[in-house]
Amino acid sequence: MNAEAVIGDTGFALQRSSWRDLIRVWRVQRAIFLEDAYDPLTLLGLALNPAVVRLQAVAGGEVVGFLACETSLRDGSAWIVIVGTHPSFWGRGVATALIAAAEREMARRSSRMKLTVRRGNARAIALYERLGYRHLSTTRRYYNDGEDGLIMEKSLRGPVSH
Repeated sequence: MNAEAVIGDTGFALQRSSWRDLIRVWRVQRAIFLEDAYDPLTLLGLALNPAVVRLQAVAGGEVVGFLACETSLRDGSAWIVIVGTHPSFWGRGVATALIAAAEREMARRSSRMKLTVRRGNARAIALYERLGYRHLSTTRRYYNDGEDGLIMEKSLRGPVSH
């Protein structure tokens, strides 16, 4: 991915994210995830790990979406660790663009991409299914409040487009 890629006339640009963007990313993920938001130290760990691919969507100088993914040492699959779009930008293709960019990059490292999503997050599940992800397994009581996490997977072999 280029340093910055404007996605059509959607009003946002995709950029690489670094530790310098930590506070802006933290604020957005707090607006999205509430009790499941990562603390700043966890985000700093993701920001400083050179093996983690970090992307952000920026509009009007503000971060409106973000994604971090890495390759699992256990099974070699790529994992979306965190992805989110500020609620004021829902429905504008931010998450789709972030995921597509991550898939293109991670396809060089892995044959499949995985993620975990709340069982009750119908909006996110519908997005992931539309992008070709399928339910692989369920992790019971994965989230802080005891809700199950659905592990979803997509093959990165063949054309990856959205």
